[in-house]
Amino acid sequence: MNLATNLAFLAVKLNERLKAKSQRLQNYKQMKIDVILGLQWGDEGKGKIVDVFTPRYDIIARFQGGPNAGHTLEFNGEKHILHTIPSGIFHKSTKNVIGNGVIIDPYIFSKEVAHLLEAKVDVRDNLLISNKSHLILPIHRLLDAVYEKAKGKGKIGSTLKGIGPCYTDKVSRIGLRVGDLLNDGFKDKYMALREKHLNVVGAYGFDLATFSIDNMSFEAYEEAWFKSIDILKSMPIIDTEIYIRAWV
Repeated sequence: MNLATNLAFLAVKLNERLKAKSQRLQNYKQMKIDVILGLQWGDEGKGKIVDVFTPRYDIIARFQGGPNAGHTLEFNGEKHILHTIPSGIFHKSTKNVIGNGVIIDPYIFSKEVAHLLEAKVDVRDNLLISNKSHLILPIHRLLDAVYEKAKGKGKIGSTLKGIGPCYTDKVSRIGLRVGDLLNDGFKDKYMALREKHLNVVGAYGFDLATFSIDNMSFEAYEEAWFKSIDILKSMPIIDTEIYIRAWV
């Protein structure tokens, strides 16, 4: 190729790249994504803000956090407290996503669903759950109590919802996820992790007989937890990353 041919070739390639970049910028302009974060440890009313903004959006996605705090909404003379489900759930035209950064306690989730159904809100119509969301297990709540007691006067005031231990398992890559519920070997994985953590509880000399969750013994709560799994499994469980990308 001579110099003129090379320059012409480069000009064509540059023009193609500029067109592609322009198209990408145009696509970005069509997207509208807002992120609502709390800066006051959960006391800033994120749920209310999301509820106000929801009618302007197609998807409300929660991307992290657990059920330690409640998002309280009040309308039509009724009060609704959500712990895991995005507060956009009350708008039928909006899809609500629980993303893979969220950790879910099936027992707390099942009670939340029961409240919404009682309020004539069918969550199965517009709630999607990531198959990668991690599960808060009964043993996580026990560990939370064990660690808190061991701190003595230096305790941090944990809500004892098992959030810290659950995220620890997630980072350690040993935690169980929502997608695991759909596999035949879930109970075996659960029991293996349970045994591992019970050894830790034993090392702390914690008296399991003194522990209770919602006025239930550890064993009774564990039984209620397993029953609540069916509610979680009845929801659409998908790869929410792919789902959201398809809307862009």
